[in-house]
Amino acid sequence: MVMASSRCRECHGKMNDEWTKSSHSRSASSVAYKTARAQAAKPKKCDRCHVPLRGHVPAGTRAEAEGITCDVCHTIKSVRVGPFASSFTMRVTDAVKYGAYCDAKDHYFHRMACAKSQTDGTLCAACHQLSIKTQSGIDLPVYTTYEDWKKGPANEDGMACQHCHMPSVRGEAAVGAGERPQVRDHGFMGKAGKLRTQAASLEISVANKAKNTMLVSVGVKNSGAGHYIPSGLPARRLVVRIRSLDSKGAQLDVYERTYGRVLVSAQGDPTPYYKAFKLLRDTRIAPRTTTTLSHILKAPGAGKLHVSVWWRRFDHAIAKAMGVAPGKDELMIEHHIDFGAPGKRGLPKKPVIVKP
Repeated sequence: MVMASSRCRECHGKMNDEWTKSSHSRSASSVAYKTARAQAAKPKKCDRCHVPLRGHVPAGTRAEAEGITCDVCHTIKSVRVGPFASSFTMRVTDAVKYGAYCDAKDHYFHRMACAKSQTDGTLCAACHQLSIKTQSGIDLPVYTTYEDWKKGPANEDGMACQHCHMPSVRGEAAVGAGERPQVRDHGFMGKAGKLRTQAASLEISVANKAKNTMLVSVGVKNSGAGHYIPSGLPARRLVVRIRSLDSKGAQLDVYERTYGRVLVSAQGDPTPYYKAFKLLRDTRIAPRTTTTLSHILKAPGAGKLHVSVWWRRFDHAIAKAMGVAPGKDELMIEHHIDFGAPGKRGLPKKPVIVKP
């Protein structure tokens, strides 16, 4: 027995309000998903994760249309992690709901059960671990977030996915149930949805160069994520942008470098994963590692150096190939350094460390 989220909200208002702002709530309705499904060679395979209740409930019901709704995760009894794709078993024929609390009591609306997978990354592996066989016959990892975490330092330190993506606060898990010391956030992007702003830190060095220029070196460290950044869809990008501005704020020079996985067609053009022929390169930043870039920027007078890191939802070339809007870049971290005219730069003598 499954319900639309509106019924869950009657007792779990906090969780429902958080979920409605999450990507999970848009898994079946986003333009990008609908476009990708229409273009995929085997579109029904997308439904397993984007519309998990399809085939389990009558077609056209609100619960089915909500995609990864409350009664998807909370009816998952078990998850089996596979080498290509994980599988999960949902208990949808009765009123049992699985959660993290093994001491929760049954009540008139549904019964309670707990599953080990609800408290660790195994639950996330149900959908965040996928490989496909490409037209070239190679096995291509697509969603690797679970495996990256499993092999990484966060898992070694005992931090599951929920530690960062579902931080806890003191409160009621359900109306009238009494306060608990740990009630998980259901927005999946940390407190106030600001998880990406905690992922990276910077180390900036600046040196004066001849002919009115400066050499800027930027180290970008994956200091906060338990997986590679960017993660998830291969079309995601991390964009590092370095700019020199004059004393009035006008841009003098700019340099950008993007990081991510580049999948290409047989012709070598960037392409969405479901049309990919092979992986061209992977420049993502592993957990607790640093990548460094250097560039000489124009700086004929006094001004300001601006360094920023952005999260990009869709690589522009792939968005164009799909026919969808790439969306606005999301700022992760930034810093500026003032400098004087040549000969009077006043540049920092030591690298500047910028933490989230």
